Amino acid sequence: MRKFLLKLLVSVAPLLAVMAAVEAGLRSIPNSYKLKYEYMEHHCQDVQTLILGSSHTYRGLDPSHFATRAFNLAYSSQDLKRDSYLFFRFIGRMDSLRHVIVPVSYHTMPEMMEDFSRSETLLKYYGIYMDYPPERMSLELTTPHWYEKVLMHLRGEPVCRSDSLGFAAGYVHDDASDVLDMHHAQTVAAWHTHSDFGHVGENMRILRRMIDACAARQVRVVLITTPVTDLYRGQLDARQLRLMHDCIDSLVESDSCVTYLDFMSDARFSRSDFQDVDHLSADGARRLSVIVSDTLSAMR
Repeated sequence: MRKFLLKLLVSVAPLLAVMAAVEAGLRSIPNSYKLKYEYMEHHCQDVQTLILGSSHTYRGLDPSHFATRAFNLAYSSQDLKRDSYLFFRFIGRMDSLRHVIVPVSYHTMPEMMEDFSRSETLLKYYGIYMDYPPERMSLELTTPHWYEKVLMHLRGEPVCRSDSLGFAAGYVHDDASDVLDMHHAQTVAAWHTHSDFGHVGENMRILRRMIDACAARQVRVVLITTPVTDLYRGQLDARQLRLMHDCIDSLVESDSCVTYLDFMSDARFSRSDFQDVDHLSADGARRLSVIVSDTLSAMR
């Protein structure tokens, strides 16, 4: 038996060595998760405005247009549970922090990443690059299309779409000609609409814990609903939209450190400011960032 195991080990050792080398190579390729986490590890004590959330803030709020030292820790599909993990990971060292921006969009309160099969890969990245406990042992080699990442890197194409302050500079542009239509509005709204509100209670508890931590440090929590097109707004379910506003109202009333900025129907943004039905274009993101920054400055 011992000889068999030794032979088996000798036979698989080259394969394991190759896999280890490929895994190490994959992890050396720059990506947004690594960039954001490493920035916070080294600079969180300097951040004055922390931006959390999903793609609505990842692609909608550019820290370079803020008057304060801001950093965008949001990412596509990031939910409140992951926001909370990252927030509490660093809050103890964030001595300069003044504001925490948390988006509450139409789909925020009923959702968690675990509900979506497409998020399985994303959750692994939180474990690999952000030390997220449930996924710490994940491997890049187990993610779909890892080889495409290698090929992109070898061709000199950027794999990391975030800039140095965490903004989605590689995703945001001003061309929206093919996606600003009713079909896309209906498709996206349907994807964001839920019949099961089972996660709302847990998401509210998550937000309240973050608010309590901010209140104890005299940090202002800024809940924000980013602009969306009239096409998208017209497809939203009234019950779920009411839930969003009820949750926000409850949080604002719960503590004086909480402020709500509602840009969902803001008349300052028209279809020309959007890249798709619910995400701002590059110019739209610049304008929203300036407006939010000015609003934060006025709160002092």
